[in-house]
Amino acid sequence: MVPLGTSASRATALHAHAGGQLFQVTQGALALQAGAVRALLPAGHLGWLPPHLAHAASGHGALQGCSLYLAAAQAAQWPATLQIVRATPLLTALLDALQQPVRDAASHLAVLAEAWQRAPQLPLCVPVPLSPRLQPVLAALLARPEQAPDLDEAAALAHCARRSFSRLFRADTGLSYADWRQQARLLLALTELAAGSSATRAALSAGYCSPSAFSQAVRKYLGATPGEVVRGGQQ
Repeated sequence: MVPLGTSASRATALHAHAGGQLFQVTQGALALQAGAVRALLPAGHLGWLPPHLAHAASGHGALQGCSLYLAAAQAAQWPATLQIVRATPLLTALLDALQQPVRDAASHLAVLAEAWQRAPQLPLCVPVPLSPRLQPVLAALLARPEQAPDLDEAAALAHCARRSFSRLFRADTGLSYADWRQQARLLLALTELAAGSSATRAALSAGYCSPSAFSQAVRKYLGATPGEVVRGGQQ
């Protein structure tokens, strides 16, 4: 287990590992860019990166936690994509046990992999559009998330009809444009909140009409308040 702390809070450049990497964040938040996905790992959550997936990371707030590297053979039991789950008591206990030498590590890791498979994935990963026609839409949202283009404006930026744009966007990202924009805004707002901004500033800067609208979106997608998400469920 490798600790995440002050030194890990600085951004790390794009790199990859031959094995898999499991992250546990207990304070602050860890932002990840892996392949065509951007993700946020808040306190009280776990993240999984499969082998050979190029990724970059940056810490927000007072980042604390740890990471566990799994050899390629061990990682074969784990998902082939980036995933984020809430740190359940079982997952936390299994990871805590790995802080000390384990007599039968292989069996312990097998139980950990099985527990991970049962944990529900959270919508804290947003696919990045790769089609050249969609890059103006991505650029517009990142430049002014508070004025993110609606469907008609996005179609105009992509120089195609509304229906054609919807098909292109879903084929590229696997999501409708409305769902993608909502998840992208959610990630941006939670990232700013984890960095220390107020809920009001985080909500408005990400394009929500009010802090209550932001809170409702977090409850809908994550089943918690914004504060509970970034504090890992702590009151």
